[in-house]
Order: sequence, then structure tokens, then C-alpha cells
Amino acid sequence: MAVRKAFNRLLPDVRTHLEGLAEALRILGQRRAVVLHGHGGLDEATLEGPNQLVLLENGELRRQALSAADLGLQPAPLEALLGGDLATNQAIFEAVLQGGGTRAQREVVALNTALVLWAAGLVPGVAEGVAPALEALAAGAPWLRLERLRSALQRPVGG
Repeated sequence: MAVRKAFNRLLPDVRTHLEGLAEALRILGQRRAVVLHGHGGLDEATLEGPNQLVLLENGELRRQALSAADLGLQPAPLEALLGGDLATNQAIFEAVLQGGGTRAQREVVALNTALVLWAAGLVPGVAEGVAPALEALAAGAPWLRLERLRSALQRPVGG
């Protein structure tokens, strides 16, 4: 109970810091950005509960709580995303990029990808970024891109 009370006291500070970071991006001329505090204190959006966002668009800041269910994704506890040692995490990473992994692993990647697609101006809203992200993952497109990048980096300069 004491932890919850302490967290509740800190939550207004988290929101203030989110807005401060978003305001700094606005001042620096950024047109679109997402500043977030993931549920459970993570630095990325999660499937477990509401994620606190500040969206910057065309000079305007908008606070928003975003949950997996808001985007048609299945809520999942943070435990569903636990990795392990380096080899385990690498295997999870590769599986997800190749269209595998668990539903929660794919959907948390799609959620965060949707936020990036919105911030980049490639989709009109976060919700519209989920389906293309899931489709790309299912097709293994991120893995193919990574393999092309690896191949390009192994070529000699000028070759």
C-alpha cells in the first residue's frame, strides 16, 4: 500500500515531466512527437494498462491515456513480455521480426510501431498504424530489412 501511495504522489510529476519534454520538442521546432510513460513505469507503451502520452502535433500539445484495447489489441500483463538472458532476448527479437513470437510480443511491437508511424506523419492517427505494423510483422518484413542492412554493412566501402 505504501508503494501505491508513493506512486500516486509521483504520478502528477510524471505528467508534468512528459509535458515539459513535449514542450521542449515543440520549442525546438518538432512538428510531431510522442512523449510517453508506459504503464508500469516503462519507457515504451505497454499492453497492460493505460499509457500516459503527450502528443505534439503542429505546435499543439494533447494529453492522452492510451490502452491496448483502445486500438483493438489484447491487453496483456508485463510478465507476458519478460525475456531472459542475452540469447533468450535475441531469440525473441528475431522471432518477432520474422513474424513469430507470442501474440503479446507482436502486439506490443505493433503498438509502439504505430506510435512511431504517427510521429513520422505516415499515418493520420495512432490507431491507423496498428494494422500495417501487424501486417509487416506477419510477413517478416522487418527481418528482411534487417538482413539487407546487415548485408550492406558487410560490403567494403565503394564496393
